[in-house]
Amino acid sequence: MSSLPRAEATFKPQPNLVQPSTRQSIEVGGRHVGYVTGDAFHKDVKSSRHMLRRPCRSWAADLGSLEDAQAAGARFLELHDGDTGAEYRVVITTLLDHGFLVDRGYGRQVALPVDKWQRPDVSEQLSLFVMDGVR
Repeated sequence: MSSLPRAEATFKPQPNLVQPSTRQSIEVGGRHVGYVTGDAFHKDVKSSRHMLRRPCRSWAADLGSLEDAQAAGARFLELHDGDTGAEYRVVITTLLDHGFLVDRGYGRQVALPVDKWQRPDVSEQLSLFVMDGVR
């Protein structure tokens, strides 16, 4: 029987690569406005009340809440419209870099036109009739 060198039994705990699901509340002026889970800042909104109409149809978010959400690890802002069931998603840095500032009595907000948001609830369908590459 040959004698092999014995490896020392050293146990090194590995860091937990799976993050537990945490939900961090985001507040503005002591009022809950949404929460962060994973890399997304989630907000429930109502288009009848919260969507800007002028200068164009846009969604807006409080600058302080976006900063707090980013500090909590959020990269995306996700809105759920309770009036229509629609979902809207945007990269927070895109909102900050390409949005416009608004202050209509609810604090400083940054807004982005609706057509600049992703709609994860709407799948892009191809036309049934495509002729010569034109739909």
